[in-house]
Amino acid sequence: MTQRELAEALGVSESLVSLYIRGKRPLDLERRLHIARILESDLDTLGLA
Repeated sequence: MTQRELAEALGVSESLVSLYIRGKRPLDLERRLHIARILESDLDTLGLA
């Protein structure tokens, strides 16, 4: 999945997803869980625990 596709699935901008990935913007638990559901994975596997 591209950053653009993830951004669209989350309903946020691609630049915000980039900030999340680079650790420049914190992710609250709800957002981390949403990302895990979109990617069909779990928080531990994604390093989001």
